[in-house]
Amino acid sequence: MKSIRGFTIDDYTLYNEEVPIIPLKSPFGHLGEKYIFLMYRLQYTNDTIKELYDLNQEYVDLRKNHQYDNNINLKILHRVLRFSTEIKIIMDEMISLYYILEYNKPDGNWPKKIEIDSIGRYLETNNNIKYKLFDKHIATLETINSIGNAIKHSFVNSEITWARSQIKDPLLFGYYQKQNDLKNKVEFHYIELPKFIDDFNILLDDYRFDLKHNYKEQSYRDNNF
Repeated sequence: MKSIRGFTIDDYTLYNEEVPIIPLKSPFGHLGEKYIFLMYRLQYTNDTIKELYDLNQEYVDLRKNHQYDNNINLKILHRVLRFSTEIKIIMDEMISLYYILEYNKPDGNWPKKIEIDSIGRYLETNNNIKYKLFDKHIATLETINSIGNAIKHSFVNSEITWARSQIKDPLLFGYYQKQNDLKNKVEFHYIELPKFIDDFNILLDDYRFDLKHNYKEQSYRDNNF
């Protein structure tokens, strides 16, 4: 089973090693604590991933024996909903944190509003604020955004996602009808969980590297080190 490379806050040494050197105090709160909490939440999405793998295997084993248990389907659906929405919320906050840091970098000023506060806002065609970090991972961002919106906002979605395949690795999918308007066609979105975890970990590694190496000067300036 693959897992997301977050971390747990087990000791002070780990805390010091993992917290990037960034400005800490901002009008939007303590940015170091925000970063740590995001990574902490990512680590615990692995609990949901393990449950998805276990339940999916249980489902596959039942189908091999020509048996069926709707309770397993419901449990899988619940974990799909939980994983998809949590990853979407965490990624939205990662983008918000990055926007704050980039705004602050040139002269130490803070934004009065987080203009880019979600994946959807970053991906909008009228958004002229772009970052190389995220542009490298547009496909992963689009995947998170599409499945997250399908799960969170589309009325036609939830009961359809009861359907399961009999493949070994979990497959998360959802149907999205924009604004729940019949004039808009229903779109199908899916995540092959193992591949998604690989792609997300690459994005996460780049994100953590960027925060640990690109904001030291403004950190010394703003934190008065």
